[in-house]
Amino acid sequence: MDILKPLTTRLTAHPKLLISALSIAAPIAYLSYLHHTLSKTTTHVRSSGPLTREAVADISSVPASVLGGGYKMVRDKAWKRVPKTEMPDKGGEEMVKLYLRETMGLFARRFPQAYLLRVVAPGGARTFDKEYIGGCVFGVGEVVAGVYKVARREGSEKSGVVEFEMVMGKEKREGAPEGRLVVGGREVEGEWEWWSETVMWVEEGGAMPLEKRGVRWLHEVAAWWLLGRGVGYLKGLKRAEGKGE
Repeated sequence: MDILKPLTTRLTAHPKLLISALSIAAPIAYLSYLHHTLSKTTTHVRSSGPLTREAVADISSVPASVLGGGYKMVRDKAWKRVPKTEMPDKGGEEMVKLYLRETMGLFARRFPQAYLLRVVAPGGARTFDKEYIGGCVFGVGEVVAGVYKVARREGSEKSGVVEFEMVMGKEKREGAPEGRLVVGGREVEGEWEWWSETVMWVEEGGAMPLEKRGVRWLHEVAAWWLLGRGVGYLKGLKRAEGKGE
C-alpha cells in the first residue's frame, strides 16, 4: 500500500497547497545538496566547553573579563588548503584584505540575514554597500555589514588574520551571547591555508544560536560556501596575472 497516497492525493487536489509545499521543500532540498557537496571539499571542526584563555589562546581579542570561569563557548572552524602556485603574487595581508572584500560583499548582497541586519545593526546600512566594502582595509575599529567590527588585524608576506567583534547592539544586553569571527590565511609547507572561524560565548545557563542544530547547519552552509568563493576569487586573480590582465 502506498502510505504517501493520502498526502499526494490531498496535495494534487489542492494546487495552492501543492505550491506551498514545493516552495518549502525545494529550498531545503537544495541546501541539503549544497551542504553535502561542500562537506566533501571543506575541512571542518566544532568544539565546545568552558571559556578559558587556553581554549581561545589563538584569539587575542577575546576580553580577559570573560575568561576563567562562568562562561561556556562554542567554536566552529572551516578551512581549505590550496597549492601556493594557485595563489596570486601578493603578500598575506593583501590577500586577506581582498578575500574579505569579496566574501563580505557576497554576504551583504546575497544572504537573507544581511537584509535583517540592515534594519537593526548598529553599524548602519551604508556598511552593507558594495562601494563601502570595496574600499575597506579592515583596520581596527572598521565596521562591515553592520555588526562585524574589526578588533584585531595582523599580517605579513606569509600570513594575515582579521578578528571581528560581533556587535549586535549599541549596548550589550545582559545575558546575551558574544562572539568573534576570525578570518585568515597563511603559507604552510608550499600551500596556502584559508580559514573562517566563529566563536561564541555566553554566561552559564544562557543559550547560543550555534547550539541549535538547525542554526548550526545553516551556518555551516553559509560559512563553507563563502570560504569556497573567497578561495576561488583569489585563484581567479592568479589566472588573471597569467594572462597579463
